[in-house]
Amino acid sequence: MCCIKLGKLSMPFDFVGDIMHCQARIEVECRDVRDAEIIMAALMPECRYQPRTEVDIHRDKNRIIVFIDASDISALRASINSYMRWIYMALRVIGCVEECCNGSA
Repeated sequence: MCCIKLGKLSMPFDFVGDIMHCQARIEVECRDVRDAEIIMAALMPECRYQPRTEVDIHRDKNRIIVFIDASDISALRASINSYMRWIYMALRVIGCVEECCNGSA
């Protein structure tokens, strides 16, 4: 259905004053643009301001890219886990809806 690649997980690599910044990029390659749009719509409400992380989500055709910038490694880990779970959940919902629709047709 889709390929999820945890790409360029970098830690720690940027020091600003006494604060350590950690970053990660999650790439999700979906089977088609429609699935990518559905997953993107599901993730956007979660992209609000968080005290210790900043998240940018972009779509390029059938690929979704999630950039996470966190103030520390714990915040980065928590954000990665959350976004991976939300992506997985959206994929499961897409699969269930398709299965239900195909079964009733």
